Amino acid sequence: MSTYERTHRIEGIADVDDAVERLVEFYRHNGYKVADRADDTVQFRRGRPRGGWFSSEMTQLQTTVHAEPGDDTLSLEYTVDTSGQWLTDEDRQFWSREAEAAEACVNGADPVDLRDDERQRAGDVTSEIRRTGLQAMFIIVILVVGVMLVAHLMG
Repeated sequence: MSTYERTHRIEGIADVDDAVERLVEFYRHNGYKVADRADDTVQFRRGRPRGGWFSSEMTQLQTTVHAEPGDDTLSLEYTVDTSGQWLTDEDRQFWSREAEAAEACVNGADPVDLRDDERQRAGDVTSEIRRTGLQAMFIIVILVVGVMLVAHLMG
């Protein structure tokens, strides 16, 4: 199993209990389930095992987020099963955006669901790949027909 790992630190946490509750709200809003909870430490999970073989949406990849408080910080450790994926910088930026949105929620913003934007981005990428494939197929057919026509004319 190949994985992508990322850590995001939220600094200046005044009330750890409130921050953890805001994180639970944010991650549930984004389709995560609480997988484990002990004291102030929470582990969230979303996606399905080997989801990268079936989807190019980053939200479909099995993702675990381990949230652990420090003195006045909160550490978010992402572990993403990237089996079946060749991640681009744009793909990796999704988790940066998600962690930043989680931080904003901890700091008082309403939780934002990032799944619709990711679904749209992945759909756009898939459409571009299909369009490029169709163009390549058309060019190959033209070349093959041309070669066959030249061979026929040459006898």
